[in-house]
Amino acid sequence: MKKKINQAFLLTLSLLLAGTVFNSFTKVVGGEGYRIFVNNKLIAERFGDEMKNVLTITLTELKATDEISIRYFHCGQAGKKRHLSLRDEQKHVLKQWYFTDENYADASMSCPLKEIISTKRSNASGELYLYYASDELPAGRLLATIKTS
Repeated sequence: MKKKINQAFLLTLSLLLAGTVFNSFTKVVGGEGYRIFVNNKLIAERFGDEMKNVLTITLTELKATDEISIRYFHCGQAGKKRHLSLRDEQKHVLKQWYFTDENYADASMSCPLKEIISTKRSNASGELYLYYASDELPAGRLLATIKTS
């Protein structure tokens, strides 16, 4: 009887150890992050600690007919009451886009580049900053710096 208990204990301990080892090599699903697309082509993605590295988008490389899309994930889900904003260097909101709530994680938020360009022209004194905010992230997060060359 004591031998069976010891064998069961060793088997359980072995399975726990094996599970821990295998889980240490797998990428965590979910988490916070975002992807930025231009005309449905992925140009950047940031997850976890990578989100500290802000993307720079140069307008001279793009055409006025292009469209920028953002997919932001909160633990693998789309946020609620999502919006994007363009801000100046003093963080004043110059333009905002609001998006409906979606029930799937890959819900895109799109901005026509011509609207960004017109906002840039009215704010000729500096760079623009693209921010994301939602119920899950009310203070917002800087996603990209928008520059002209």
